[in-house]
Amino acid sequence: MLLTPEETELYYKLPWAVLAYANRHLNLIPDVATPDNMSSLSTPEKFKVRTALYEEHPDVSSQYLGATRAGPFADSGQAS
Repeated sequence: MLLTPEETELYYKLPWAVLAYANRHLNLIPDVATPDNMSSLSTPEKFKVRTALYEEHPDVSSQYLGATRAGPFADSGQAS
């Protein structure tokens, strides 16, 4: 399967958008609200958010999907 350049960009941005959304809603790491903020964190900080999202609060993933019907970055402060 080949992705278009736009699909490839989305593929690499989407995980950070989901984690940033989770961080904003779970209040785990202060002042981290955008995908760019999230990607700049240290590995242990990223892992903290990832663990909270996938192991402790999987419902937040569903909330993200509902909140982003206008586009995957509609609630991230970044353009889609």
